[in-house]
Amino acid sequence: MLRDNNVGNYAIVSPVRNEQENIGLTLDSVVSQTVLPRQWIIVDDGSTDQTATIVSEYARTFPWIRLVHRKDHGKTFGVAQGQVIKAFYEGFRYVNLNALGFVCKLDGDLVLGPDYFEQLLNRAANDAKLGIISGVTYYMYGGRRILESTPGHHTLGAASLYRTACFQEIGGLVTSLGWDTLDGIRAQMRGWKTRSYPELQILHLRPMSSSGDWDKGRISNGRTDYLLGYHPLFELARCIFRMFHPPYFKGGLLMLFGYIRAAMRGDEQVVTAEERRFLQRQQLRRLIWKLENPFGRML
Repeated sequence: MLRDNNVGNYAIVSPVRNEQENIGLTLDSVVSQTVLPRQWIIVDDGSTDQTATIVSEYARTFPWIRLVHRKDHGKTFGVAQGQVIKAFYEGFRYVNLNALGFVCKLDGDLVLGPDYFEQLLNRAANDAKLGIISGVTYYMYGGRRILESTPGHHTLGAASLYRTACFQEIGGLVTSLGWDTLDGIRAQMRGWKTRSYPELQILHLRPMSSSGDWDKGRISNGRTDYLLGYHPLFELARCIFRMFHPPYFKGGLLMLFGYIRAAMRGDEQVVTAEERRFLQRQQLRRLIWKLENPFGRML
């Protein structure tokens, strides 16, 4: 039985589609949390597999889980068309944010440690300026455990916990590529801290940007970096770093191609001039720090 003292002051919203292979593991990891959410709204965005059926079975056992159906958007599910965030807001309307301290957007292909949310909530309780926080992800590749790169100042869009006051102050999430970087930029500009913790590791059942076509995903990463106003020197360093992670070598080249192509086409950036200047100043400081501390984790 669920005891009140096991319930945390947070809600989760999860947009999912065709996750029948993964959603059960995600569900198991959340219902086993040492501190449970008050609500978990799972938005099925037109799945054509058994995703909704699996979620429904859990919702019958755990009344704080609610399944919401959203109209099928065909092949447009994804960040490029903003459907992921639109699906998030379809579920978010069932959340009473004013009665909560925190809200989390959680993907349906993750396996969390049993105290993931307890650890995040404890850190937030000890620092009132922590506005967005998360762990880091890893995936299995060739029998090896590979951490997905997450600088200390950046949080995971797949599993970020937002303090309500911060979420409201930044105007929530935007329906564009790079939304999970733009939220951090806007939070930091308003005096909030954003932080990821390498000791809180999450199994990513599907590596970042690998859905459907890993090569296209890396090109999209580069384009996203341009849309967010990444400094060219920082982007070059980022692409070189990516060459040492799967898909080896070509992944970094494809990212660089995506960035340069977007620049040459004059794709419209999603940041304001002020946000771009703020981001680029941070990036150059971090790049200098990294050159001076080559084995340190980017802060």
